[in-house]
Amino acid sequence: MLIMNNFENKIQLNKYLAQAGLCSRRKAEELIKSGQIIVNDNIVKECYFRVADSDIVKYKNNIIGCENKKYILLNKPRNYITTLSDEKN
Repeated sequence: MLIMNNFENKIQLNKYLAQAGLCSRRKAEELIKSGQIIVNDNIVKECYFRVADSDIVKYKNNIIGCENKKYILLNKPRNYITTLSDEKN
C-alpha cells in the first residue's frame, strides 16, 4: 500500500516540464529522449519516468520547478457593462 501512495504523488516527467513552463509535452518528450534532462544528477531518457516534488530536475544546468498556480475568481458588479465596443454609449 505504501508503494501505491508513493506512485500517486508523482507525475510523468514530460508533464512536469510542461507545467513548469519549459515547453510543451511533446517537445519535453524530445528533450528527454535526447538526454538533456537530468533528475537527481542522473540523465533520464525514458518519457514514462515519474518525478516527485522533492526531486531536482535540471535542464542546461538550470533547476526546473513547477509553478504553484493560484486562481482568482472575479465577478462583474451588477449594472456594469463590459465590452470592447459600446453601441449604446
